[in-house]
Amino acid sequence: MKLWRIDFRCFLSISLLLLLALPGFSQSKSRKQLTDERKRIEDRIRLSSQLLAETSYKRDKSLVELALINQQIKDRESLISSINQEIAAINERITELDQIICAMEEDIEQVKEDYAHTAAVTYKSMEDDNLLLSILSARSVADAYYRAQYYKQFSRYRKTQLERLQKSARFLTSKAEELSDNIRDREKLLSEKREELAKLKSTKSQQNDLFFTLKAKESQYRQNLDNQRKSLMSLIKRIDKSYGVAAAATTPNNTTGRSFAQQRGSLLWPIRSGQGIVVGKFGMTTDPFGNRISNDGIYIRTPKGEQTRAVFQGKVSGVQKVPLYGYMVILEHGIYRTVYANLTDVQVKKGDEVSSGQVIGTVRTDSRTDETVLNFMIYKIPNKFENPLRWVKG
Repeated sequence: MKLWRIDFRCFLSISLLLLLALPGFSQSKSRKQLTDERKRIEDRIRLSSQLLAETSYKRDKSLVELALINQQIKDRESLISSINQEIAAINERITELDQIICAMEEDIEQVKEDYAHTAAVTYKSMEDDNLLLSILSARSVADAYYRAQYYKQFSRYRKTQLERLQKSARFLTSKAEELSDNIRDREKLLSEKREELAKLKSTKSQQNDLFFTLKAKESQYRQNLDNQRKSLMSLIKRIDKSYGVAAAATTPNNTTGRSFAQQRGSLLWPIRSGQGIVVGKFGMTTDPFGNRISNDGIYIRTPKGEQTRAVFQGKVSGVQKVPLYGYMVILEHGIYRTVYANLTDVQVKKGDEVSSGQVIGTVRTDSRTDETVLNFMIYKIPNKFENPLRWVKG
């Protein structure tokens, strides 16, 4: 019974530890998700840093720059949180590996002792002479056969036990190496966390300085924003009226409108993926000074020279110059419209049929602040504006 107990212990330990090593029983999947999330945040921080660098030499600062800094602070805080979660996942894995290694070491020592004991006890009886005498002294042929089979099986058992012992040792070595890798990963993440905390502190200081610089021009910014919004709304109504909104509104179930509506949550981004940061959200929001403001669309800060594209196939219902704000293009999608404002180098004209993803124009760069911002809107005629972030792919 002793031999079977040892065999079962060894089998159970190896099976259990191999099971723990499977992805479903470890943090590998969770850590991958955390790593992917961290990469997305880091990409966004790199982009915002690039965009801030484009305007760093400008004396004229704007609320767009402050919004960009505010977003970067949120991203840095999210990044630190993500790093903390990764560290926690690694700590769990380290604890798990410690337990595995301790269990393996105990089992290996026990198997070594049992193996040494059985080897010592049976050494003499397993010598060739003793084995032959034992078989020859049997009372019958059947007894001799069973004795021979016993020695054969015992020899095979010792060989199998030794192989399992060696396999356990190799497994133990691999777990020890994995433990060392995890500890190194943790130290690296802790170092990255310290660096991010320092960057976060610096960014908050930059935010504070810019806030007080812009506070003195608060009323001017609010007035400019109101004037810009009124101009856009007036032009949109004028274009819709000349395009024949009244006629279109009487056929709300047209094919194009239904097709567009079915794309809610799946529309293309109006710029290349990963090349823009939302610095102004839809609807009633609060500006950095605590004032309530209303946006009919979203504002997307992009690198210089970035092009905007049609989020869905449609027809150009209007192209209009906006005073001090570049060009505005409106695309018709049945009873829905998409608006792309603050453009230059427009590549379409009224009446053109455009395909999904087709370039419409280049996002205009403000000569005073050097900021490149796309104003993107979606509405259902006659004037029901909707949150674009609920329509485009996240």
